[in-house]
Amino acid sequence: MDAHLNDEQHEIGTQGQNQRAAATLTGFNEPILQQLISDNVTFKEMFSKARMNPDAHLITGVICGYRAEDLENRLIQKVRYLDKLVDELAMSASPKRG
Repeated sequence: MDAHLNDEQHEIGTQGQNQRAAATLTGFNEPILQQLISDNVTFKEMFSKARMNPDAHLITGVICGYRAEDLENRLIQKVRYLDKLVDELAMSASPKRG
């Protein structure tokens, strides 16, 4: 997978939400995440260096049409976990309508 961490900056959430999600999932602090982004690392490189949150396996649900918990490719699964966290943070930060 040649997608880069910079690509995540274009997702629904704000840069701060994306970085919070990445930090929670990978254990990287903000300066390290910033360096990884500046270095234009791939998700494969980032996740190979990460200390994954031990509760990451509890992330469930459909993202990009696939159930995150059912993905067999571990790299794709980790990227989808990150997508799911970013989406959840963005939804929780959105003003409620009603």
